[in-house]
Formats: sequence, C-alpha cells, structure tokens
Amino acid sequence: MDYGANSSKSYGFGIIRNNLIKTLNYPSYKMVTGINVEKLIIENNAFEGTVTYDAIETWGNTVGSLLVVRNNDINVTYSGSVASLISSNHKMFVFENNKVSVIYSDINNNITDFFHIYNVKVFIRENSIKVSIPSGYQINDFILESLGDSDREPGYVNVENNEILIDGVVDNLANVFLNGLYSTSKPYVVFMRNLINSSGLVNRILRLAISGNIVYVTVRDNQVNNKVANKFGAWASSSTAVAYIDADILFELYANIRYYYIKRNSGVATIPAGSTRVTVSHGLVTTPTKFQITPLGQPPGKLWVENITSTSFDIVTDTAPASNLNVSWYAEV
Repeated sequence: MDYGANSSKSYGFGIIRNNLIKTLNYPSYKMVTGINVEKLIIENNAFEGTVTYDAIETWGNTVGSLLVVRNNDINVTYSGSVASLISSNHKMFVFENNKVSVIYSDINNNITDFFHIYNVKVFIRENSIKVSIPSGYQINDFILESLGDSDREPGYVNVENNEILIDGVVDNLANVFLNGLYSTSKPYVVFMRNLINSSGLVNRILRLAISGNIVYVTVRDNQVNNKVANKFGAWASSSTAVAYIDADILFELYANIRYYYIKRNSGVATIPAGSTRVTVSHGLVTTPTKFQITPLGQPPGKLWVENITSTSFDIVTDTAPASNLNVSWYAEV
C-alpha cells in the first residue's frame, strides 16, 4: 500500500483504516509506505505476512507533519531481513494501543533498530509488543530516536505503559539522541511504567546522548525480569542536563550530568573518630520525610537525624566515637 509521491515538501492528509493488509504467496518488500505525506493515520488494521524491508515506512518534510499508528494488530515475519518495523521522520510520531508480534527468521546480521525514528515529539505507549530474534544475533537499539529538535521545537519522548516481551538479546531498549542546545526550551524524556521481560540479556533500558545544555529525564516505575539490566546510561556535553530516576536503577555516568532519586535513596556515612556528626547529601528530589539509620558497629551513645533540608541531613551522636563509626542510612520522600 503506497500513499504519497516524490516531492521536496510533504502534503495532504491520509487515513489507512479498517483494512486487512496481508502478504500471500510471496514476501512483500514493504506493507505500507507514506512518502512526503503531511499527516498520516494508520489505525484499526490487521497486518499479516512476510516482509523483506521496513513494514511501515513514512517520511514527512514539514514542521507540522504527523504519523499516528494506533489500534493495529501486527503479525509480521522478516525473512532474511534485519529491517525495522517502522521507519519515519514525521515531526510527531504516535504509536499506541497496538498489538505487535514480530519474528526475525534466517537473518545473518544484527538488527540495527526495531523502531527507526527521526522525529521531534514521540509517544510510544500502551502497546503489547513481542519480538523473536534468532540465537547468535541481537537488536542493537529496540527504539532508536534521533530528535531533529531545536529551541523552536524542543524534543519530547514518552515511552510509557508498554508491555514488551523479547525472545533474544538487546543492547539498548531505547537509545535517544538529543540536540538540547537551547536558550529557553526544555526537552524532556520520559520512560515510565513499562513491563519488560526478555529471554536474553538486555544491557540497559535507556541510553541518552545529549549534545547540548538542557534536558530533563524521568525514569521510574518500570518492571523488568532478571535478564534485563535496569540501567540508565547518559552522555552529556554540559552539567545542566538533569535526570530524575528510581533508586533501584543503576546510573551509568559517561559524562557530566546531574541526577536525583525520585522517591528513596540509601547509603553508608561515616562519623569520624572524635566527631559527633556527619553531613549526608541524600540525592533526593526534595526534602525527605522518612529516615532509618543503623550503626554498623557499636555506637558510643545515641544516634539521631537533624538539620534536614532538600539536599542533605546530619547524622548526630551524643558521644564522639573513639574510631570511625559507619552508619547505614535510608531516606524517603
């Protein structure tokens, strides 16, 4: 199904709705293309069969271009192909409420990315996605998002409430590239409440590459099985990038970026010999309301917490220890 034409500028409004799009005796090169279509909605369709390239490929060249893929039942096999499910550069991309089952068969290379998208605003939410990859191969980036963002059009990525089942190996579940070199705008990346299970290793759930000065990131409330590393990696060219994450997420710091734990944090602080207090930077987004402190040795007297602020608190004893005293702490907003 081919909608659109060669042009230097996208135009028109297309709707592909309530169809059975099926390959029969032979594989199809693609199932749907929308080339230089200003706005394209693909919804309530059933996709079945075998393809040798991207199942859906769309391209739009204007600021207001839009691709919506919604409420589809997609069952696709890639035969000898390592292509993406969707390839698009429409400025806004919405992929929601789809049921997806994809099998990669007889491939001889790693799959570069499952979603190959060059958009400014991205919404991938409320989908059920199952992908099978042959042994010995992997998906490098399940979601590859390279934002063509600017101060006028700040980037926004929302990956939320998806159920993702992977039979195979993945390096990055989401790999997002942002410009972020803005004077006023604030791009945002949200990766929340996704259920991710995999039979093979997934090395990290989110990786960011930020070649700019401003971005806000929220990573929280995702559920993963023991094959999925609940890790978040970020590279940034400026320390003004900020991330808000759950305490159970391992943060891989490649460059200078600030991060704060959203709900809770913990650690070990040391009251030096001869001193009666230590100041702890709790790393939470705001002033904590709950504390638990446990001495990891015999304390010489009572222990308590005071001077609680939005950035720190003090662990205090009424009697200075003769040697360093380690104290385990837990704080919660």
